[in-house]
Amino acid sequence: MNWGFASPRNKNTKKPRDQNDAYIQLPSTIYKSDFFPLKGIHFTVSTDDGVTLICTRAQKDWRGHAIETPHDNSSLGEYFRNRLGLANGQLITKEHLIRYGRTDVTFYKVDEENYYMDFSV
Repeated sequence: MNWGFASPRNKNTKKPRDQNDAYIQLPSTIYKSDFFPLKGIHFTVSTDDGVTLICTRAQKDWRGHAIETPHDNSSLGEYFRNRLGLANGQLITKEHLIRYGRTDVTFYKVDEENYYMDFSV
């Protein structure tokens, strides 16, 4: 959730990341499966609180080991910061998640293009 705090994307320009940039790391049992579409294919995620996010698998090999919001990597980070009651750009700590009541999310596959993400407590 704190991808935006990593080093700049482009070392030549030193352009900083948006501090809200975030992704959801997938466990190997999930990224090795066909639960989500392959890397680069967009899908819709509806959340338990009524938000809709366009997501894709990204990073590493052809499977994609993480979920991100491809049009703007900060959308996912803003979503979680809002749920946690934090300011945009604030570093998310494990203590914030524990205080909220969850340190994980649960995805349900509705069909090949639609998913439901539960982050409720």
